[in-house]
Amino acid sequence: MGPESSSFLETLNDPSATSVRINPFKVHHPDSFLAAFGEKPAHYENVPWSENGYYLNQRPSFTHDPRHHAGCYYVQEASSMFLEYLIRQTGLQLHNGTILDACASPGGKTTLLSALFPDALIVANEVIRSRTPALLHNVQRWGMGNTVVTHSETHRFRQLSGFFDLVLADVPCSGEGLFRKSPASRTEWTREKAHHCAVRQQSILSDLWECIRPGGYLIYTTCTYNPEENEGNLSAFLEQTGGIPSGITLTGNERFHLKESSSEKDTHQRESVRIIQSHNHTGYAFYPHLTKGEGFFISVLQKPSDARLSYTSAKGFSNKKWIQPETSLRKKAQEWLHSTDPGWFQIKDRIFHLPKRHLSTLETLSSALSVLYAGTETARMAGKDLRPAAPLALDIHLNPEAFPVLSFSLEEALSFLKCETLRVPERGKGWYLACYEGYPLGWLKHIGTRMNNYHPKEWRILK
Repeated sequence: MGPESSSFLETLNDPSATSVRINPFKVHHPDSFLAAFGEKPAHYENVPWSENGYYLNQRPSFTHDPRHHAGCYYVQEASSMFLEYLIRQTGLQLHNGTILDACASPGGKTTLLSALFPDALIVANEVIRSRTPALLHNVQRWGMGNTVVTHSETHRFRQLSGFFDLVLADVPCSGEGLFRKSPASRTEWTREKAHHCAVRQQSILSDLWECIRPGGYLIYTTCTYNPEENEGNLSAFLEQTGGIPSGITLTGNERFHLKESSSEKDTHQRESVRIIQSHNHTGYAFYPHLTKGEGFFISVLQKPSDARLSYTSAKGFSNKKWIQPETSLRKKAQEWLHSTDPGWFQIKDRIFHLPKRHLSTLETLSSALSVLYAGTETARMAGKDLRPAAPLALDIHLNPEAFPVLSFSLEEALSFLKCETLRVPERGKGWYLACYEGYPLGWLKHIGTRMNNYHPKEWRILK
């Protein structure tokens, strides 16, 4: 890093910035929403490259904010939100497309993609099974209902030739960008580990290239500074595959500027993004001494429109337990939604909905991958009747008029989220939707002498 080294190293000892990305399908008035964090309207600081990203002046206890559990926002590092800006610059319009987040947990970029492309189908894949619960929970509380969660090795995606319009590869890396947020990561770093990561990343890229349609995009990201894992990997990959740069030309804008070389003096007060220019592609890098964010690298590649692909036909659902719910059950569950034409499927006693136009895509995915979850779990069968499922309360398509509402104070909302017993309303028996400040949290059932709390035990607040 030359003359910038001392400034960069000093910054690693500074506290990290706190940033959140608001869910625009749940929060319609960001000013009043941010005010609840104690932020003064005149001091709102937008993340320069994100329409819904904001910096907070202090880090609150997100665990004890019911709005976080309601999926109103995602706590996301600001540099990684640059993904949104680059996608917008491609001009990609996907009204019925398919997107893959290949290394998705814990779900920050998955939820960003699902909100950016609400009509597309987002496939969130996680290779490591122990990391899938966090991904599932974040997808469910984000509530878009357009996401499929899978657990498959990346080589399985070779079977889906030309299937995806956009593939995001946020690959496992040596994690140098975490040196400020996680000082322990500094002691874990070795040259051997960094080289091993580069080799693994090359394998992942090779696995994923086949599943991109001709003319489609590959976005490659890491949270490291190492050129071998970043521009070095991509230069070699493009030469091997015949891929091309995305054609995006960024000049910065009124909110941030681009810094072309380490020798250029940073005279601006706005955030800077470093251009990493290789002989066959362009990348964008973030350094904590230049940007109000952590270390991050991102580049966009494109598959040639005349690229040749192998052919893979749909084989139908590999899981024979996936069936169509009975008509009477579908009609009852549909009353709980604003959506007029959802597609339905059932796994044992669990009933799900997904936009009908994506059902055939889900069928193809199921033939090649291990599908853990799709759309929104809407209901569970209870004898001949249905009870609302926890993810339904968080879905943006929920029809809140279908249930009586209990509006909770902060103390009551936290008690609900801890799965504690709550007050019995004077109204009659049945299902109630628990809300905080108008945001749905989950379900309770009035059975006469008490209220049964149906907040999932695995989601409860433990602190």
